[in-house]
Amino acid sequence: MIDFSKYDKSIDKDELKEQLEQAQNNTPIDYPDGIYEVSLDQMEMRETNDGKKLMISIRWNINSGKYNGRKIFQNLVVSGTRNDGFVIWKAMEFLRSLGVEEEDCHFTTYSALASLVSDLNEDFKGEEYELSLATDKKCYKQYTIE
Repeated sequence: MIDFSKYDKSIDKDELKEQLEQAQNNTPIDYPDGIYEVSLDQMEMRETNDGKKLMISIRWNINSGKYNGRKIFQNLVVSGTRNDGFVIWKAMEFLRSLGVEEEDCHFTTYSALASLVSDLNEDFKGEEYELSLATDKKCYKQYTIE
């Protein structure tokens, strides 16, 4: 038989309550399809968890509605796919939809793309957008700036 009381005595109830609230507020949600009023919180180039691909990682703040104050996480993989040209083109189209000028948004190298993404993070952080989420036939979320 387990003596749970020794575990109960070892916790700081206030700290645990705060940790539980933070976990609830930071847990990714499978948001329903729809249009969300968001602002750009962070955008960066990084490796996928397995270190085999590069992606543009975007974090959005939801600014209104049922999910006000929550985050949407978006990852645009740009290397290591069957068709890198297509995914890079899709990523560049998405960046242009944020308001980046055509002549400023083109792919030459991954290093240049990382630099562009870093610059865009500084320039567009806090900017507000309408972000449309739609699930495609393969059950992947598609993100579009309205």
